[in-house]
This record gives sequence, structure tokens and C-alpha cells, in this order.
Amino acid sequence: MTGNERSISILRRISIGLTFSVILMVVAALEAKRLRNGERTMSVCWLIPQYLILGFGNSFSLVGLQEYFYDQVPDSMRSLGMALYLSRNRGEEEKWVHDASVDYKGRVPLRASTAIEFSERITYFGISSNLIMYLTRVMHQDLKTATNNVNYWRGATTLIPLIGGFIGDAYTGQFRMILFSSLIYLKGLSMLTMSQFIPCLKACNNEICHRPRKVHEVVFYIALYCIALGTGGFKPCLESFGADQFDDEHIEERKRKMSFFNWWTFTLCVAMLLGATVVVYVQDFVSWGIACLVLTMFMALTVIAFYVGMPFYRYSRSEGNPFMPILQVLIAAIRKRNLSCPSNPALLYEVPKSAKFQGRLLSHTSRLRVN
Repeated sequence: MTGNERSISILRRISIGLTFSVILMVVAALEAKRLRNGERTMSVCWLIPQYLILGFGNSFSLVGLQEYFYDQVPDSMRSLGMALYLSRNRGEEEKWVHDASVDYKGRVPLRASTAIEFSERITYFGISSNLIMYLTRVMHQDLKTATNNVNYWRGATTLIPLIGGFIGDAYTGQFRMILFSSLIYLKGLSMLTMSQFIPCLKACNNEICHRPRKVHEVVFYIALYCIALGTGGFKPCLESFGADQFDDEHIEERKRKMSFFNWWTFTLCVAMLLGATVVVYVQDFVSWGIACLVLTMFMALTVIAFYVGMPFYRYSRSEGNPFMPILQVLIAAIRKRNLSCPSNPALLYEVPKSAKFQGRLLSHTSRLRVN
């Protein structure tokens, strides 16, 4: 109907999401203006329309932006770009396709990768949503100290993925980074579970204590930062690894590829919801130990399922330091800043066809300029 195989183009999808965001800001501004008079109190009913608009906006813009950035970055930076499309041209008898990935038996095993991401996200949000309560109630920290410790941990889980994505793209490859991160993540969850059940690692021997044991604090924080370190490998690599399982030259796979990030984002939203509700409920009304034990077992099962799929994945070889080509482009641009751009695109330098195994090529455009 629209003439686009995606039904709606990437840029139009992003534009719709940003339009919803503008509407959200207008609604929020009107509500804030109403509250300035102080005549009426804030009602939760006024938040519902804003959250609905926010949800509609994110469903368009966030998924569209992921797809856009993945489509616009080089192959050597796809984990850092966090996007969807990779162009593949595969010969019928070739084992290695031109973009350095291996096609094992032509299958696209996405359930295992989605499951391991689901378990990781439900674990992370289950812990982070209730962490301040644990630090104040069990470890008897004051609110300021507990808030600072939670912010330090969340900051680490935000910054470490930048390092993990760089290492995964440049040196280890996405799959090895995911394997290494899953072991560290499981180690952190196991230590967190043991700190709740092993008597010598518990915060206190009895129900009432004014200060937890030092060994409990040490084991608890090591477990938390092991989880943060494991997240640093999951967040940048697993999503792009799932997108790499689709062959753009295969009609059916290309169709599934277009909706991959829709289902991926939906899975993450469900995991966030369950982590912030069901897991927090178990922590508050059953015990932290039971919640950690269930999360550890669930994570272990999904990691095993991910390992079982090893023979069926498409793998990408590491491309080396992705920042070196960027530096080369910047130096070349500075040296040639006084040259005029030729009107004929054929006069521009292009990588020779003999080098096609280095990865896909981005098309030239006359609308994206530096000056």
C-alpha cells in the first residue's frame, strides 16, 4: 500500500515518534501550568494520558532509531551502533559470506538469544528496582548512602557496555563476548544467592541486627558489580548478534528481519514490567533469597539454551579497532578540505570490488555533508 517493504519508512517512523514526544511535552507543560496556581492537587489520572503518549512515541521512535543507526554504521561498529540491517550476498556453495559471517544450515535461531536477553533484563530490573530498600532495611544504610551506592552501580552498568561493545567489535567478536559476559553474570547472581542462604555469608544470624557482617557487604557488592560487568557484554552485543542471524538476500528472512526489533523491544518491556512488579513482590513478601534463587536458575537455563544453539548461529569475525578507520577519514578530510567535490560520483574513491570480503559498503549521498 505504501510502496515500502517495511510498510513505513525508518525516517517516517522516527518522525511519528518524535511528534508524539512533542505532544507529550505540550500535555506535560499544560499540566504543570495548571499546578502552578496551587488550586488543585495532582491526580494520577492526569499521568495516564502522558504515559500513553510516551508509550506510543517510544514504540515508533526508539525502534526506528535502533534500526537507523544499525543501518548507517560500518560493520566493524555494529555492536556500538545497535541497529538492524546488514547486507549479505551469499553464494550457493560458499560457506563464508562476503561480510565475514558463517551460515550454518541456513537456520535463524532467535529464541535462545531473545530468552537470554529476557532473563537478563528481568533480573536487572528486579534487582535495581528494589535495591535501595535492601540497602536501607537489611544493610541498615541511611537513605543518602544507599542512594549514592545505587547510582554508582547503575552508572557502572551504563558505562561498561561502551567498553564491552568496543572489545566485542574489535577483538573478541560478539559471540565470545556474550559467552564471557554470561559466565560473569551467572557468577554474580550465584554469589548474590549464596549471600542469602549460606549462614556465614548472611547479613545477620538473627532477624534483628543493627549492622550487617562485613563479609556480607563484601560478597554483596562483588556480586552486584559482577552483574554490572556481565551486563556490559550483553547490552551492546546480544541485540546486534540477533540481528546478524538474518540474511538480507533471503526473502523470508528479510521479512522477519523487519519486525525483529519490534519483538525485541516488546520482550524487553515485558521483562521490565515483570522485574519491577513480580520480582519485587517476591522480594518484599517472600524473601530476597527465593527471588535471587529463581532468577539464578532462570538465567542458567537460558544461558544453557543459548550455548546449545552454537552450531546453528551465524558468526561475524572481529574487524579490528573500529576507531582507526574513523581517524584515517578525519585526517584525509582535513588534508583535502580545500578540494572541490566532483559532480560525477564515479570520480570519487571507492574500495575495489576485490575487497568485498571486508564488509558492506555505504552508499554515497549528496545530502549528508560536513560543511
